[in-house]
Amino acid sequence: MTPPDKHPDAWTEQAACKGKTNLFFVNRGDTTSMKLAKAICQTCPVIVDCRDHVTYNPERFGIWAGMTEKDRRAYRLENGIKLPAAQHGTRTRYASGCRCLDCRTCNARFRAEWNKR
Repeated sequence: MTPPDKHPDAWTEQAACKGKTNLFFVNRGDTTSMKLAKAICQTCPVIVDCRDHVTYNPERFGIWAGMTEKDRRAYRLENGIKLPAAQHGTRTRYASGCRCLDCRTCNARFRAEWNKR
């Protein structure tokens, strides 16, 4: 399997979740919503494209291709896929525990934008 294009726009137009993405970010422990999201994924005509995208792009939250983050980590491990380390000054690096000035600044900007919504 080779890493897909980082711009998933073409296949997302055909995704079963289009317009319903809030259903795929379930609260921890909400097994009913998780089962619903996974069931929608199983009917999706682009589930393979979604799986390829999320395998190589570290989405930490939500149901993607019928998989939770824990499922995605297991899938990568089973298939010998290693994600490249995130660069400093990114939300991903901050989320992985880095607290350098660049990562903290990036996170602060993100939080400020998020709070404006």
